Amino acid sequence: MSELENILELFKTNDEEVRLELLLDFATRLPPITAEQIAARDAGGHRITGCITPVFLWMGEKQGVLTISGDAPAETPVVRGILSVLVHALSERSVSEAVRIPDDLVDRLMLGEVVGLRRRQGIGALVGHIKEKAAELAAGSGQDRNTSQGTSNLEDDPF
Repeated sequence: MSELENILELFKTNDEEVRLELLLDFATRLPPITAEQIAARDAGGHRITGCITPVFLWMGEKQGVLTISGDAPAETPVVRGILSVLVHALSERSVSEAVRIPDDLVDRLMLGEVVGLRRRQGIGALVGHIKEKAAELAAGSGQDRNTSQGTSNLEDDPF
């Protein structure tokens, strides 16, 4: 079972109150980004378009293993929590796992009551972006690649 499947099962087997607590806990456990990533974020780089909340994402791969990190404001714990779920579920995993993220992630986490339509669209943009970049990384597998260095601003990506 993949780490994402384990997390989905954890959310599925708990009631709404516990699911919200789990999400808020994930929000506090989003790994910090590097000083280089902070500088890029502060300059507006690596921002995911389609999200009202400023969400920033870095992805790379080495020999088919995904590196992923991201940032979202602490003042938006729902978005930060979902970003953290994705980072924890996909870090150091096969790039192919990221390609298979379910499009209905919010529903699979059973957070439909917590996530409104606008946030759902933003999370959809985040999931879509991860899947797209993972597919690109998988296609270039065998070469060490890191999209956090020397790439264009993610705001230029069409969504």
